[in-house]
Parts: sequence; C-alpha cells; structure tokens
Amino acid sequence: MINGIPLTEQENNKLDSILKTYESKYLVDVNLVTCRQMNLSHCNGDVVVILFAYNQNSKSKRQLLKKVRQNFVDNYISFSQHIFDNAKDPVLYIDNKLIHHTETNEKIKSLKLNRVYYIDFNDKPVSDLHYGQNAKNGLVRIWTVPK
Repeated sequence: MINGIPLTEQENNKLDSILKTYESKYLVDVNLVTCRQMNLSHCNGDVVVILFAYNQNSKSKRQLLKKVRQNFVDNYISFSQHIFDNAKDPVLYIDNKLIHHTETNEKIKSLKLNRVYYIDFNDKPVSDLHYGQNAKNGLVRIWTVPK
C-alpha cells in the first residue's frame, strides 16, 4: 500500500518501478502490518504500508501548523545552550534536515503556509537513540514546497 492506495497483485510485481516514481527524500514512513496485528484469522499475507509526503490540502496544513506551533514552547538564549532537562519541544526536521533545538521556534514561526508541502506530526515519544534527548516530546517533520 502506498499513500493509502492498495496495490494489485500485478502492481506488486512492478513495485520497484512504482517506487522509483517517488523521490526518496519525500519518504515519511514504512510500516509492516502483520495478519496477527490485524487480528485476522484468514489472511493472505502481511501488508507493507509506505507513506510519501504529498501536497496536503490547505485546511489540514493550517490545522497541523497551528498544532505544531503550540508545541514549541522552550526558549533558549544562545545557539550553544544545551537542551533543558525538562524540555517540552519535540524534535524538528525541515526538508529532512535536523533543526538545532535553539532555532526551532524561529524556524516554526517563520514558516509560511503557502511554502508548506507536508507536515508529519507525532506527539508521542520516539526513539531517543535515533532522534536524541527531545525525542521524548515527539517528532515533527515538515517538507516545504519543491522548487
């Protein structure tokens, strides 16, 4: 399944060529959903769900951007300041680039809705091994309009 659209058996055989039509920099998530997880007694196989960033509708982007802005509340004094022990900000990536924790508020405030392409907002804890100390506060990934 790619972006919520199930592939036919014929399309599954052409999966490599289908995936090549998407740019890897827009890859948001890949999940394996097993028959066991779906609690199905009769199942023909597990499902791989692949999500790529796409141009979300304006209403969704507006709502998500508002929610994201409300979640960035930490105030840092300088670029060299360490993350607070009680930090509230999630980790922020824009166009697959990690934004330093001292610059997140500025970057979020300066984002214009018409420049936003896709927002992925996870307010649940994510892997701190991969995303660092603030991963306990969630993860925000934003893609801007392709140039």
